Amino acid sequence: MTAALATRFATVGVVVALVVAACGGSSSEESSRQNPAGIGEPVSTTITTADGEFGVRLTLHRALRGLPALVSVLEASGSNGGPAQGFDYVLALVAFEYLRGPDEDTQFFLSSFDFTAVSSDGKDYLEPVFAIEPEPRIVANLYPGASHEGWLILQVEQGDAAPLMAFGRDELGRGGAWWRLPVLEPPP
Repeated sequence: MTAALATRFATVGVVVALVVAACGGSSSEESSRQNPAGIGEPVSTTITTADGEFGVRLTLHRALRGLPALVSVLEASGSNGGPAQGFDYVLALVAFEYLRGPDEDTQFFLSSFDFTAVSSDGKDYLEPVFAIEPEPRIVANLYPGASHEGWLILQVEQGDAAPLMAFGRDELGRGGAWWRLPVLEPPP
Protein backbone atom coordinates (compact mmCIF):
# COMPACT_ATOMS: atom_id res chain seq x y z
CA MET A 1 0.00 0.00 0.00
CA THR A 2 1.38 3.39 -0.94
CA ALA A 3 1.71 6.21 1.59
CA ALA A 4 -0.91 8.29 -0.28
CA LEU A 5 -3.40 5.41 -0.17
CA ALA A 6 -2.71 4.79 3.53
CA THR A 7 -3.28 8.51 4.26
CA ARG A 8 -6.57 8.42 2.31
CA PHE A 9 -7.80 5.36 4.31
CA ALA A 10 -6.79 7.03 7.57
CA THR A 11 -8.68 10.21 6.61
CA VAL A 12 -11.77 8.19 5.68
CA GLY A 13 -11.51 6.35 9.01
CA VAL A 14 -11.38 9.61 10.97
CA VAL A 15 -14.36 11.02 9.04
CA VAL A 16 -16.39 7.82 9.66
CA ALA A 17 -15.50 7.94 13.37
CA LEU A 18 -16.63 11.58 13.61
CA VAL A 19 -19.92 10.84 11.84
CA VAL A 20 -20.61 7.85 14.08
CA ALA A 21 -19.81 9.91 17.19
CA ALA A 22 -22.08 12.74 16.04
CA CYS A 23 -24.98 10.40 15.28
CA GLY A 24 -24.52 8.12 18.27
CA GLY A 25 -27.55 9.43 20.17
CA SER A 26 -28.52 12.35 22.24
CA SER A 27 -26.47 13.87 25.01
CA SER A 28 -27.91 14.57 28.42
CA GLU A 29 -28.95 17.98 27.07
CA GLU A 30 -30.94 16.76 24.05
CA SER A 31 -33.95 14.54 23.49
CA SER A 32 -36.41 13.61 20.76
CA ARG A 33 -39.56 11.57 20.32
CA GLN A 34 -37.41 8.67 19.15
CA ASN A 35 -34.85 9.16 21.94
CA PRO A 36 -36.63 10.67 24.97
CA ALA A 37 -34.84 11.62 28.16
CA GLY A 38 -35.41 9.81 31.42
CA ILE A 39 -36.12 11.04 34.91
CA GLY A 40 -33.32 13.29 36.19
CA GLU A 41 -31.84 14.03 32.75
CA PRO A 42 -31.76 17.75 31.88
CA VAL A 43 -32.95 18.66 28.39
CA SER A 44 -32.18 21.96 26.63
CA THR A 45 -34.26 23.28 23.75
CA THR A 46 -34.94 26.49 21.88
CA ILE A 47 -38.51 27.61 21.33
CA THR A 48 -39.11 29.93 18.38
CA THR A 49 -42.22 32.12 18.37
CA ALA A 50 -43.28 35.34 16.66
CA ASP A 51 -41.69 37.11 19.65
CA GLY A 52 -38.26 35.52 19.10
CA GLU A 53 -36.20 32.62 20.41
CA PHE A 54 -36.35 31.34 23.98
CA GLY A 55 -33.59 29.07 25.30
CA VAL A 56 -34.74 26.82 28.14
CA ARG A 57 -33.55 23.80 30.12
CA LEU A 58 -35.96 21.39 31.79
CA THR A 59 -35.50 18.39 34.06
CA LEU A 60 -38.19 15.86 34.92
CA HIS A 61 -37.36 15.15 38.59
CA ARG A 62 -40.24 12.84 39.49
CA ALA A 63 -43.17 11.19 37.76
CA LEU A 64 -46.01 9.30 39.40
CA ARG A 65 -48.66 7.27 37.60
CA GLY A 66 -51.79 5.41 38.58
CA LEU A 67 -52.78 5.18 42.25
CA PRO A 68 -49.84 7.22 43.65
CA ALA A 69 -50.64 10.05 41.23
CA LEU A 70 -54.37 9.83 41.93
CA VAL A 71 -53.86 10.03 45.71
CA SER A 72 -51.58 13.08 45.33
CA VAL A 73 -54.05 14.83 42.99
CA LEU A 74 -57.01 14.17 45.31
CA GLU A 75 -55.00 15.46 48.29
CA ALA A 76 -54.06 18.65 46.40
CA SER A 77 -57.65 19.97 46.32
CA GLY A 78 -61.03 18.84 47.54
CA SER A 79 -62.48 19.84 44.19
CA ASN A 80 -60.25 17.41 42.26
CA GLY A 81 -61.78 14.20 40.93
CA GLY A 82 -60.36 11.20 39.18
CA PRO A 83 -59.07 10.96 35.61
CA ALA A 84 -61.30 10.30 32.62
CA GLN A 85 -62.68 6.76 32.31
CA GLY A 86 -59.93 4.38 31.13
CA PHE A 87 -57.12 6.86 31.90
CA ASP A 88 -54.39 7.27 34.53
CA TYR A 89 -53.15 10.53 35.93
CA VAL A 90 -49.45 11.21 35.50
CA LEU A 91 -48.10 13.71 38.01
CA ALA A 92 -44.77 15.20 36.90
CA LEU A 93 -42.38 17.40 38.90
CA VAL A 94 -40.45 19.53 36.40
CA ALA A 95 -37.62 22.03 36.95
CA PHE A 96 -37.58 24.82 34.36
CA GLU A 97 -34.69 27.20 33.67
CA TYR A 98 -35.21 30.22 31.39
CA LEU A 99 -31.70 30.57 29.94
CA ARG A 100 -32.16 33.31 27.35
CA GLY A 101 -34.91 35.23 25.61
CA PRO A 102 -35.18 37.61 22.70
CA ASP A 103 -33.97 40.27 25.15
CA GLU A 104 -33.48 40.62 28.91
CA ASP A 105 -36.96 42.07 29.46
CA THR A 106 -39.02 39.39 27.72
CA GLN A 107 -40.90 37.14 30.14
CA PHE A 108 -41.69 33.50 29.55
CA PHE A 109 -45.11 32.40 30.83
CA LEU A 110 -44.84 28.79 31.97
CA SER A 111 -47.90 26.63 32.59
CA SER A 112 -49.05 23.03 32.39
CA PHE A 113 -50.57 23.83 28.97
CA ASP A 114 -47.00 23.91 27.59
CA PHE A 115 -46.74 20.14 28.15
CA THR A 116 -48.42 17.33 26.22
CA ALA A 117 -48.67 13.61 26.86
CA VAL A 118 -48.11 11.55 23.70
CA SER A 119 -49.12 7.89 23.39
CA SER A 120 -46.67 5.12 22.58
CA ASP A 121 -48.28 4.90 19.12
CA GLY A 122 -47.69 8.62 18.45
CA LYS A 123 -51.04 10.24 19.26
CA ASP A 124 -51.31 13.38 21.39
CA TYR A 125 -53.54 12.93 24.42
CA LEU A 126 -55.95 15.82 24.13
CA GLU A 127 -58.22 14.91 27.04
CA PRO A 128 -58.42 17.98 29.26
CA VAL A 129 -57.34 17.71 32.87
CA PHE A 130 -59.74 19.49 35.19
CA ALA A 131 -57.67 19.29 38.35
CA ILE A 132 -55.54 21.57 40.48
CA GLU A 133 -51.92 20.51 40.75
CA PRO A 134 -50.19 19.95 44.10
CA GLU A 135 -47.99 22.79 45.34
CA PRO A 136 -45.72 24.03 43.98
CA ARG A 137 -47.57 24.30 40.68
CA ILE A 138 -45.71 24.63 37.37
CA VAL A 139 -47.23 28.09 36.69
CA ALA A 140 -44.75 31.01 36.65
CA ASN A 141 -43.83 34.23 34.81
CA LEU A 142 -40.05 34.29 34.42
CA TYR A 143 -37.38 36.64 33.10
CA PRO A 144 -34.16 35.27 31.54
CA GLY A 145 -31.96 33.74 34.21
CA ALA A 146 -34.89 32.74 36.44
CA SER A 147 -35.98 29.20 37.24
CA HIS A 148 -39.03 27.46 38.70
CA GLU A 149 -39.97 23.96 39.76
CA GLY A 150 -43.52 22.66 39.95
CA TRP A 151 -46.00 19.87 39.44
CA LEU A 152 -48.20 19.31 36.40
CA ILE A 153 -50.91 16.74 35.69
CA LEU A 154 -51.33 14.75 32.47
CA GLN A 155 -53.62 11.87 31.50
CA VAL A 156 -52.64 8.73 29.60
CA GLU A 157 -54.62 5.63 28.65
CA GLN A 158 -54.33 2.89 31.25
CA GLY A 159 -53.06 0.38 28.71
CA ASP A 160 -50.34 2.64 27.29
CA ALA A 161 -47.06 0.95 28.20
CA ALA A 162 -44.67 3.67 26.99
CA PRO A 163 -46.20 7.18 26.99
CA LEU A 164 -44.08 10.28 26.48
CA MET A 165 -44.22 13.89 27.62
CA ALA A 166 -43.35 16.73 25.23
CA PHE A 167 -42.61 20.43 25.76
CA GLY A 168 -41.97 23.24 23.28
CA ARG A 169 -42.84 21.55 19.99
CA ASP A 170 -43.64 23.70 16.99
CA GLU A 171 -47.15 23.92 15.51
CA LEU A 172 -46.48 20.76 13.47
CA GLY A 173 -45.32 18.78 16.50
CA ARG A 174 -41.61 18.91 15.65
CA GLY A 175 -38.66 19.49 17.95
CA GLY A 176 -39.02 20.38 21.59
CA ALA A 177 -38.01 18.37 24.62
CA TRP A 178 -39.20 14.79 25.27
CA TRP A 179 -39.27 12.42 28.27
CA ARG A 180 -40.34 8.84 28.96
CA LEU A 181 -43.21 8.68 31.43
CA PRO A 182 -43.48 5.88 33.99
CA VAL A 183 -44.78 2.49 33.03
CA LEU A 184 -47.48 1.17 35.31
CA GLU A 185 -46.81 -2.41 36.37
CA PRO A 186 -49.84 -4.71 36.24
CA PRO A 187 -51.18 -5.71 39.67
CA PRO A 188 -49.94 -9.09 40.99
